[in-house]
Amino acid sequence: MAFAISEKRGSIFLMVAAISGAAVAFVFGVFIGNTLPGPNIFSQDTLSSWVTAAATVMITVLTFILAVETWRLRAAQSAQIENLHRESIQPSVSLSLNTNSAGIHFMDAKVANTGKGIAKNIQFLFRDKSGASATDETEPIIKSFKKLAMFEHGIESLGVGQELSSFVFSFLELGAELGQDIFSPYLSVLISYEDVEGYSYKNTFSVNFIQFKGISKLGSSPIEEISKEIQKFRQIFEKVSNSNKRLGVDVYDFQDRKIETEEFQAMIEEQRRRNSI
Repeated sequence: MAFAISEKRGSIFLMVAAISGAAVAFVFGVFIGNTLPGPNIFSQDTLSSWVTAAATVMITVLTFILAVETWRLRAAQSAQIENLHRESIQPSVSLSLNTNSAGIHFMDAKVANTGKGIAKNIQFLFRDKSGASATDETEPIIKSFKKLAMFEHGIESLGVGQELSSFVFSFLELGAELGQDIFSPYLSVLISYEDVEGYSYKNTFSVNFIQFKGISKLGSSPIEEISKEIQKFRQIFEKVSNSNKRLGVDVYDFQDRKIETEEFQAMIEEQRRRNSI
């Protein structure tokens, strides 16, 4: 675009230079012709009139060219302002598959709007490898997605930075559901959506399930470890509390300690007496 603008400006400059050169050459020619010996067909007034006429024509042409250039510049600025406005409200909706924190075999589908504007009327079209529209019969994995209403009926609106995430399928059960190899499906989704002013946008998400083959995971995340420790604490606390949702506490006061001391002393005396016999 910048190269095109520079090329147009260069053409205008050449045109202005040509017109200016022609006008100057005309005036210079008239002046030279007037000074040559021989009969002069131009009087002094006629010569001034020709010079004035040439200058007027040149100014008129230059004014027209300046007006055209100003109009083009204003049109370019208006288009640039419109593009900046479009960019400021342009949404960007994406779809991704992520492993669930409960286990590596569980997959979540996440729809997120990472753009600068609100996304409206979000629709999902499932396609096969050839780009044709896919159905549940041609690609059984689509059934797992269409169990969710957002893939079946679309999403009305998704704000800036907002996302929707849900469990979709488990690799442990996928083989029985599909009746085929769990790594054979291919999924392609065409995402269409609009901004608040009705401009349409499209995005594409494609995944070949063979890419998940061989993926493994070592250990667990710190959040999972914290969850397990909290669960252990809950189990211990449930053993301490009784069935009526009250904490069972044995009160141990001074009188109890005195009785315990007396019983301990009596036991010692009894032991001594037996040893002395």
